[in-house]
Amino acid sequence: MHRFPLFALPASLVLLIVQAAAVEGAPRLPAARESNLQAKKAGRLQPDSGVAPGAAFSAIEDKLRSIGIPVRAADNGLALRPAEDCRGQEIALDATVDGAIAAGDCKISEILGRGTSEFLADAYRITVPRTGVLTVRMQSQQIDSLVLLLNSELSIVGANDDEAEGSNDALLTIHVPPGAYTIVATAFEQGEGAYKLSLSFGNLRTCNITDLALDQELSGELSDTDCRGLDVREFGTDTTLIDRFRVRLDRQGVLTVTMNSEATVPMLVLIEEGGQLVGAENNRARGSMAKLTISLPAGTYILHANTARDGSGAYVLKASFELPRTCSSSDLQLGNSRQGELLETGCRVLDLFLRSSNTNLVDQYRFELAERKVVTLGMTSDTFDTFLVLYDSSLRVVDSDDDGAGGTNSRLVTSLEPGTYTVFARTFDPGTGAYALASNVENLRECRRTPLEAGASAQGSLDAEDCRVLDLFVPASDTTAVDIYGTRLSGRGVLRIAVNTEAFDSVAAVTDLDYTVISAVGDPGGDKNSVLDLLLNPGDYLLLVNSNDDLGPYEILTTLSEPRACPMMEISLSGRVIGELNEEDCRIRDFLPGTTIDWLAEQFRFNVPDTRTVTVEASSTGFKPLLLLVGIDNDTAALDANPSGSNTAVISRSLERGSYQVVLTTESGTGEFTLSTSSSGGGGGVVSGGPPAQQ
Repeated sequence: MHRFPLFALPASLVLLIVQAAAVEGAPRLPAARESNLQAKKAGRLQPDSGVAPGAAFSAIEDKLRSIGIPVRAADNGLALRPAEDCRGQEIALDATVDGAIAAGDCKISEILGRGTSEFLADAYRITVPRTGVLTVRMQSQQIDSLVLLLNSELSIVGANDDEAEGSNDALLTIHVPPGAYTIVATAFEQGEGAYKLSLSFGNLRTCNITDLALDQELSGELSDTDCRGLDVREFGTDTTLIDRFRVRLDRQGVLTVTMNSEATVPMLVLIEEGGQLVGAENNRARGSMAKLTISLPAGTYILHANTARDGSGAYVLKASFELPRTCSSSDLQLGNSRQGELLETGCRVLDLFLRSSNTNLVDQYRFELAERKVVTLGMTSDTFDTFLVLYDSSLRVVDSDDDGAGGTNSRLVTSLEPGTYTVFARTFDPGTGAYALASNVENLRECRRTPLEAGASAQGSLDAEDCRVLDLFVPASDTTAVDIYGTRLSGRGVLRIAVNTEAFDSVAAVTDLDYTVISAVGDPGGDKNSVLDLLLNPGDYLLLVNSNDDLGPYEILTTLSEPRACPMMEISLSGRVIGELNEEDCRIRDFLPGTTIDWLAEQFRFNVPDTRTVTVEASSTGFKPLLLLVGIDNDTAALDANPSGSNTAVISRSLERGSYQVVLTTESGTGEFTLSTSSSGGGGGVVSGGPPAQQ
């Protein structure tokens, strides 16, 4: 499904809109001033400029989120105070505890002070006197054991739910620095039952580093007493064995490392001396050889000869170095075709990008544009899967395509600004052979605006010769037809745009005069028609009719109605409001122009007499509150999107003198709420509340 970008909404709303769970329709139009398809193609092109990041601390991460347990800092939101009686008992580092998950136990959310997990759990506090390895085993025949380790701030630093595949026992082995920790014993699937918890604490293993000479084979062995992955990384839980090697490069070039083993599944990891991951070969095929080829600047690197799963045994390691291959670029005269051949000894992507491990072959072509144009590129080959990538003068990706010409052939159609561009004609997978590169250039089509008064209707048709999306939004690659209507609103109102058609899957959009998209919608009913209701301020707007697929006739109808009256209560900087969010309340779309979000909401307003820190807190037992703070006469915008789903949302911010609007909303639900405000600093003045104000 296409997602319509919302970059053009008022700045104060962007934070909130990004959090929205549902964005309208299935439209195709790109946002103005955005390099088209960059986000869409980022995943495909990522290997050109680097390597994938390392694995998360535990494969259990997604499982924890699925049961309402926040894992990373981004999940945590603003923590509630954990229940005092849920802190747990203090136990020793060599303790064995017989316990039971039973009715009356604390919930995980009460122990963490955040999250939504209703699962029952027991907490145990420990003190770690020095850096070492903590092992926590939880065994049970009645529940599926789950162990969490929390730091002193009650953030999760380690977790395990399966000691082995098919086991109900949990085993967490983790590298910990000195400090206070909490162990949480619970069940992965909600239930009750007895368990045994066993702790032990020991030293980290010694992890020596051996110099690795280039172009020489080295025979080694991973033994059961070797360094483990967890020994070299704080809060690491990787128990697989590693040998560590130092590789020195005195100049920029391409490093190739191979690791062969018949005894285990080899894996290679390369990091900089400072600890940053550079590249890895995970050996997904689980074969007897791992091979890492990567372009690097001069420097010193640490290589981990590792295993993809627990195991030990002999291996043979070899590292070799070569200078980057020569990569020339040819001029491309647009409108002409070129014949080329990708040879095994030719330029590779990694020869052009440092820290890239992409060994696919590539030829480069350069062209210049003196004015805005639409450029078409096509690449065909009978011997390999083609791939086209278009870069601007700063080597930022403008567009890319794999199979747009059908089969394994590529085709790009892109509108471009004046400038210098580089085309990568390359393979998508390893391969060699001859290819043909075709090119064409054309002018942007004229895009006329048809006047349409608010409240009027018009008959139209999307035709093959019409203005296209890529003619409006440069750069862009959407070739679908678009009709444009201009309308003016003399006052604030709700504009309805309805596109009725039986010919195509319609998209209706509203932009400003610079084609910055305000909002858009597809056919939510699946009947080809689209309807967009949008609160707008006075001004000039453009209405766009677009298609997700075919062409043909349509009717566009507009109506203009008065906005709903949505009260805004005046509050003080030191007060408390008890209210209720119910189905009769306004929704965000009723009072915030340019958005279609229909979450229930209430508005409040306060004045700040001088610069001070203001805290706004909302709590409810009936729904998960979200808070938005907007400066009425300045650019302030702050949000607590409550990602942990707790019953409290808080914004604390230093505010300058002025008036501010607070929006209390929720993605779903109704019920009573409490909104409180407080402030500190400044001159100590407090503005008293007054009667509700109408917006």
